[in-house]
Amino acid sequence: MALAAVRAHDGDGAFLTGPEHTLALSEATTTVPARKSLSKASYLQDVVLRPYYESLQYGWSVPQHPRHREIETKLIEVIGEATQQKKSVQQALGDAAAFANGLLASR
Repeated sequence: MALAAVRAHDGDGAFLTGPEHTLALSEATTTVPARKSLSKASYLQDVVLRPYYESLQYGWSVPQHPRHREIETKLIEVIGEATQQKKSVQQALGDAAAFANGLLASR
């Protein structure tokens, strides 16, 4: 694919995130572009791709904290304890908060 080579002379690389390049790359790789400005593109009217495109507004990234996985695991554990009524919701959340605060303070 020579998409990047077409405008490589721009220097700052901003063309890589521009609408034309983003759409061309998405079409070539059968992926969904993360640009609202491409909402009307014919490529995104496909009945299979459209729901994925529309779900982008609900996306979020995983926190990049080095202890994130441990905190997430603890949250899953205490949610299970609360839903099984082994702990109250307040107690489970308190335990998770104490655990997370301890990890974050030890950094």
